[in-house]
Amino acid sequence: MSNVLIFGASRKGQMAKRALASDFEISGFIDNDQKRQGSSFCDLPIFSLEQARRHFPDMNIVIASQFAVEICEQLIHSGISHFAIYDPQYKGMRTEAPPLRWFDTNAEDSIEPGKVTLLVHNHSGSNTLALAKSGALEQVGLQAQRALDYQKDQRYLQQILTSDVIVTTHETVIRPQTRAIQLWHGFPLKGLNRMSLATDNNTRNKVCQYWQQYRAIGSYSHTYSTLMNACYGANAEQYQITGMPRNDALLSAPATENLCKLLGRNLDDWHIIFYLPTFRKDQFGQVNGAPSSDLFGVPGFELQAFIDLLAKHKILLVVKPHPYQEEDFGMGEPGQLPKQVEVLTEHMFCESGLDLYEVLGAAEMLITDYSSVYFDYLLMDRPILFTPGDLTQYQQNRGMLLEPYDFWAPGPKVTDQETLQKTLLKQLNAPDDGAIQRRQIRDIVHHFQDDQSSQRVAKLIEQLINS
Repeated sequence: MSNVLIFGASRKGQMAKRALASDFEISGFIDNDQKRQGSSFCDLPIFSLEQARRHFPDMNIVIASQFAVEICEQLIHSGISHFAIYDPQYKGMRTEAPPLRWFDTNAEDSIEPGKVTLLVHNHSGSNTLALAKSGALEQVGLQAQRALDYQKDQRYLQQILTSDVIVTTHETVIRPQTRAIQLWHGFPLKGLNRMSLATDNNTRNKVCQYWQQYRAIGSYSHTYSTLMNACYGANAEQYQITGMPRNDALLSAPATENLCKLLGRNLDDWHIIFYLPTFRKDQFGQVNGAPSSDLFGVPGFELQAFIDLLAKHKILLVVKPHPYQEEDFGMGEPGQLPKQVEVLTEHMFCESGLDLYEVLGAAEMLITDYSSVYFDYLLMDRPILFTPGDLTQYQQNRGMLLEPYDFWAPGPKVTDQETLQKTLLKQLNAPDDGAIQRRQIRDIVHHFQDDQSSQRVAKLIEQLINS
């Protein structure tokens, strides 16, 4: 296809150019920033939309921008009905369909009063998916539909353009007349946006503008509101302490039964431990910490010795990589793993319709490093083992919101294999060790510690619609 122009002279636009160059003739970029029009990006010219139309009457537009919804609306208003959205997603979430989907929109879509759409970004602790499954919206007389942010199609676009209220969990840019609620995807430990050393000032300012648009921001607690406000600069009245819907699933889902179905095996008499590390490199290539292929980030990790330990004590290690980084964790190919190890992927959750938080409750112990999942797992009052092998690097190239780490990470810290194995067994045999510290952090983080957060969020949405 010739005369393809990428709408968005940005990092995502750069990714789109690289991904599409072999199949399409890329003629340039379109950008709404007047200061950039007339210059170049990735060795290609940048046009305004009108300039591009004059130069390329038969152009094909591919949107590659954080502002995809607004650009869709702009194109529709301009009489352009045929375009595509490029959105690179996590490897494990891709289906057989190509990542580039072309849309044909023949008429402007108008907002439907009272229409609620829940944007589901992934299945790794999705607050919107949990809210949808809870039935809480139906209990207050609202009907909500899901839009799969990881599988954009014609229905997805129509949903977004016609929704009165959109509930999201990521930095989603919504058209101004749509009312948006932000539930985010975890209690922050690592630096975010303004408080991240890895984010440039231009991005920081843009993202803060996104957050100004939200009519409400669901919150864990006053502590959470303060931390997020330091990162995103929203206003006090936007934060509403509701708790998070995904924790309803963590506390009440039949987790072991769900895990058995997901893995297709019986888990009777097994000790189940989950390993949930955070990512070391995002989809744009930004490196956090020190990338390592060694299990638990422990240099020279001897896998067979660890497998022998798991076998001896009939322990099942369930590994769930971060969606950004579903790759080998030093354990070999998935089809060659011993029965003591299982790896969960986004694809598995998407195919089954389950979410991580619907199986996480099966874990007797959690092993992690800096993943925010441990703040939620505190509600289970079970042991947590931390593997902060690259803490210094993480502090230097990303930054931490909460210091000291030893206080905010309530559990043993291990950086070598011998200590890890001894501590793991000790924690399994004495799960109440460290309970006082865990409960101290839990009570700071969680204002609500029940399974009724979905109901509180549903009432918040109801109030917003009726206001």
